[in-house]
Amino acid sequence: RQPELNKKMWGILFDWLSVVSHKFKFVPRSLQLACDYMRRYLMDVPIERKRLQLLGIGALCLACKHEEVMIPNMADFVYICDTAYPLEALMSMEIEMLNTLDLHLNLPTAHDYLLPLLRTFGAVPAEPDGEEPAPLAAWCECLTLVGLARLEVAVRAPAQLARCVATLAGLLSRGVVNEIVQADGSRASG
Repeated sequence: RQPELNKKMWGILFDWLSVVSHKFKFVPRSLQLACDYMRRYLMDVPIERKRLQLLGIGALCLACKHEEVMIPNMADFVYICDTAYPLEALMSMEIEMLNTLDLHLNLPTAHDYLLPLLRTFGAVPAEPDGEEPAPLAAWCECLTLVGLARLEVAVRAPAQLARCVATLAGLLSRGVVNEIVQADGSRASG
């Protein structure tokens, strides 16, 4: 439905948004919400290639307003785009997205589905009081973002992605993959 866009552009945009999210120290859910906003918007509205970055930064700006405690100034979002768009264009994109999404902003993300599953492995605390999650949780967040960066995965239900990542995490956390089956069928200890 997007004649000017291709799968590679989605990956580049998502990669850039993940760098921006990391730079601003946003919570993982903000990036996943932005991905969901972009996906749903693109399902209904054709967009020009030159406005794709504006769509991405507009989605991230909306997600931050919904999810973050401290959000950057909108001028910072314009600056991070190398001032390719004026502030008015960013504000118009937000309004356009809000109208297209019918103000449905609080939807479950892969992160929301993944957290309870990771609690069963003890990878995240039940009551996070500034406690760092286990390395397995960080690895799962990265794998989830890699999945969302792939257009084929991003269009599927976030619960499916979370279950796939959690299943792999469960196998790794319980040591099920101690042996690797080699190409010739023999087993080697790992």
